[in-house]
Parts: sequence; C-alpha cells; structure tokens
Amino acid sequence: MRVVLVTVMGTAVPNQYEQEVLLPYAHKHFAGWLDDNKYEPRIIELLESLQLEGFISDSSAESLIARVQLEPGIMANASGPLRKLIHKLLDNGYQEGDIEGEVFEDAWQSMHEWGTAGIPVYSYGRGLVSERRSIFKYSIFGDLSSLFKGHFDPTIGDLSSSESFLAIADKIKISPLFCTCIATTTATLQAAQDVGMDGILLDRDGADESTNEPYPIVKSFDEIVLPDDHVLEVAS
Repeated sequence: MRVVLVTVMGTAVPNQYEQEVLLPYAHKHFAGWLDDNKYEPRIIELLESLQLEGFISDSSAESLIARVQLEPGIMANASGPLRKLIHKLLDNGYQEGDIEGEVFEDAWQSMHEWGTAGIPVYSYGRGLVSERRSIFKYSIFGDLSSLFKGHFDPTIGDLSSSESFLAIADKIKISPLFCTCIATTTATLQAAQDVGMDGILLDRDGADESTNEPYPIVKSFDEIVLPDDHVLEVAS
C-alpha cells in the first residue's frame, strides 16, 4: 500500500493565505474577542502560561491586549500559548462563517480520489494541527476533513530533518519506500528522499525549471497520477 504525505502550505493551500486572510482577521478582532472571553477556563490557563513565560507582567487579558497593540508584529511569529489563543480566535471566526479555508480545487479533488482508491493521505506542516484541520473543515468547498487519515506537526520534528520522516513512517506503520511526499521545498523533499521516500516538488508558479532535481516537478495535483498498482507517475 502506498501512502501520500502532503506539506499543506503552498501545495493544497495558498502560501499567502495566512498573511492575507488569517493575520488581518486576528489583528482586527483579537482585542475584542479576548476581552469577551477572558473568563473562560482555557483562556485563563493560556494567559497564566504567558505570564509564567514572562511574556506579560500579569495574567490579565488587558496585559496581553496592551502587549499585542504595542507590538503588532508579534502575532505573525506567535508560538506556544499566544499561538493557541490566536487559533481559538480564528476557529471562532471559521465557526461564525467570517473566515473560509482557501484550498486549491485540484488538490482536494486529487486527495479525494486517492482516498477513495484506498490510498491514505496525511498532512505535515509547521503550524498547529488544529489550524490545518480548521482550514479544511471550513473550506470554500465545504467540510473536507475526511481527506486526511492523519496530521503531523513540528512536535514530530522539523520538515528538513530526515529523522522526522522516519518518525512519521513509524507512526503510520509503513516503510518509507511506500510513501510519496508532496512538498514545495527541496530541503523537505531531500529529507524525505534520504529515508527512501518518493518526492514530488509542487511548483505552482513554475519558477523552478531545473531538470537536475532527483524528483519530478509539477505545477498542480492534476499532473500527479497514482495508478492502481500505487507506483508514482507524473502525467505527461
């Protein structure tokens, strides 16, 4: 059995989605949302974690709002408790219909076809798994949650580390030789290839015209064909 591993951003979801959709929404609504929800147990817990980290002087919502308003750029590189708070805000936006997940049509159609054919698809990315799930659950094409058998994030390792891909193969319980990785960077594909995985470089802009890469280069999921015997091919 072959398994497909997709690094979502740039392949299935536009690279600019976070910068052009999610961050502007977070900047606009964060203060009001946090003030409205500051007494929720999970919010209190995350605020206390930020205080323990020294990110804010006390665990009040007002302290965090003041810090974010003073340094708006910190939201773009948020991690840990702050990133989780931002995700809770964004998830609320998805649920309210204020945000829709932008997904390339060729990506979800191909992944759906693979899943229907019995080829499991997994996602791997730098962001939180919960963030990725929201994008597909509330996508412009409806709920696409069922496309994925599972998800992986940096808790399993960096995308440029071969050890990460070994760990993923171990979690999936499949030999790396039967896994195809679809990504937008050569560093990620090199790490996957180092452990025996097949690799596909998805270059939607057609910027990489190199013919020396040890893996095929495609411009969309439409060019990738996984035949019945699950041996990777690229459509001519």
